[in-house]
Amino acid sequence: MRVHITLWNDNHILPRMAGWLEEHNGWTIGDKPDPSADVNYYMPYLMWTEEAHPDTLTTGWFTHYEEGTKSKMQIWHDAATFIDMPLVTSPIYYASLEKSRLVTPGVERDRYTPVKRKANDKPRLGIAGIGQPRKGPYLIVDLYYSGIEARVDLVGTNWPFPHVIVGNQNMPDWYRNLDVYVCTSSIEGIPAPVLEALATDVKVVIPDGVGICDQLPEMEGLRHYRKNDGPDMIRAIKQALDDKPSEGSLRDVTTDYTVDDWCYSHRRAMEALLDADLSV
Repeated sequence: MRVHITLWNDNHILPRMAGWLEEHNGWTIGDKPDPSADVNYYMPYLMWTEEAHPDTLTTGWFTHYEEGTKSKMQIWHDAATFIDMPLVTSPIYYASLEKSRLVTPGVERDRYTPVKRKANDKPRLGIAGIGQPRKGPYLIVDLYYSGIEARVDLVGTNWPFPHVIVGNQNMPDWYRNLDVYVCTSSIEGIPAPVLEALATDVKVVIPDGVGICDQLPEMEGLRHYRKNDGPDMIRAIKQALDDKPSEGSLRDVTTDYTVDDWCYSHRRAMEALLDADLSV
């Protein structure tokens, strides 16, 4: 089974996740589809265009649906029409796409590991990403003016307050220095920071209904809030700051979200696609 991944290398999480599939499954990667492959995998679905659609079986990773962004909405619907099997990591998209299949998100648990650490003089809250509208920068404004006695570390670009860039190789240590990681997204397709924080046994606050591992439990140190709701987010952060989860309990949440699971679920999806095609 020859699977070719089509994606751009922008040095973010997608190329790293594609690299896992290349290393573990022996798949190839390029910026254009391969007409000689058994399956062309558009990762993400935005890589698909009707003109580039080869005469091969196709899959696409449907990471998230950006309602209100007309160009991306159009590509989503067009790609879903022509791609043989959409892949999704969030159940909220599973029912909205025909012939779709769930694949398991993964985290490098061997890199993102807990360490014994001293308590911070002032609690540290961490937020990572690119401060575009769907990442909830307005919630960060709410957080800054909430009166919570905590330091807020912003990593990435375009945030409304001072922020820094942290290289991928240094991200495990960045998480380890946090008391709580906060996700402010209103739409999220790749739950990498949440899983990375949990793997380092750091407390996490996440919104509900945004496609970011909605199946994660509500528990000590892992608190949910209503998306786009600043006051409810502040409530969840305060609760997480007071939580005292048992050692290793948050890391245990990531047991089923490994690189091996990511690669295995992809192999199963491609096998299912080929079996369906052969049975016609």
